[in-house]
Amino acid sequence: MKDNYTQLYPNEQVANNVGNYAYQHSTQIPQHMLNHHAWATENHERANMMISPLQAQFQIWMAKAMGAKRSKSLAPLAHLIDCRILRFLLEV
Repeated sequence: MKDNYTQLYPNEQVANNVGNYAYQHSTQIPQHMLNHHAWATENHERANMMISPLQAQFQIWMAKAMGAKRSKSLAPLAHLIDCRILRFLLEV
């Protein structure tokens, strides 16, 4: 899912309006993540696997609601993460 809209509403205009409202009034996504999403959508061979910005906002909200904390080290996960993604995460 790449767009911020669902098919849960009676017509496309309602879905667009609800999607726009939810995106604008939810937790903002940091600019570097939006830049990465735009790059990956255009360049990655599996761009269809990307989540939408609205889904990312939900995941950020859920992590905050659960009190999740950032790991001090990504080293234990390094073998699971593509080296390009690891470099990107370490820059943040």
